[in-house]
Amino acid sequence: MNPARLFPLLFLLLLNSGAFAQKWLPPAPLVANASLKDIARVAHSDSLKTVVIEYNPELALKVGPFVTAYYQAHEYGHFHRGHMNKGKLKKENHLTIAQLNTIMEIAADKYAIETLYPQDKTILLAMLDYLRKSEEEDLTNLAKLERIKMLEYRIAQLDAESNYYLEACRHFAHRSDPWPCSHMTREGKTLHESDPANCTHLVHPQGDKVMRTVNPR
Repeated sequence: MNPARLFPLLFLLLLNSGAFAQKWLPPAPLVANASLKDIARVAHSDSLKTVVIEYNPELALKVGPFVTAYYQAHEYGHFHRGHMNKGKLKKENHLTIAQLNTIMEIAADKYAIETLYPQDKTILLAMLDYLRKSEEEDLTNLAKLERIKMLEYRIAQLDAESNYYLEACRHFAHRSDPWPCSHMTREGKTLHESDPANCTHLVHPQGDKVMRTVNPR
């Protein structure tokens, strides 16, 4: 069998085994595409007759489920915001391609942030960490520093709009939780299974304290 076709099958097996936990499911079919140069992209499937989110299984494993989820949400955001016909949008709005790309990328990022925040803020924090540590510049999207600033600003806004209180972390790492921690690394590996130290992951901004919502929206 062609290795390019075999890898998506192996990826699906990993998904089912729990080695790679899908952190967010877009409201569109996910389609593995081992030849895709990006982590994810939105496309119209002629065979399925619907919009799909294609993803590269190898890159998804490399960056982990949190970052993959962000990119998938970002790509679905393009469809949700009506960006599928770039030529028509450019003509109707009298914009250059550069101007249109900037507008669309900001809108897709905002969709991803606002969709993922109430479901799992960890995804956004993982994406921030990924961008800060990445040495690559994605020329098809916003400049990396601009994306980081926008993420930081919008997360801070959403934090301010929410009402939180802090409570002690009950993960197994802190010796008071009856089940192991289910946090995942960017590589999709389980953390804290035998860690005696306080949690220092980005999901816990206050060290071993976790945020709980008083009034869930």
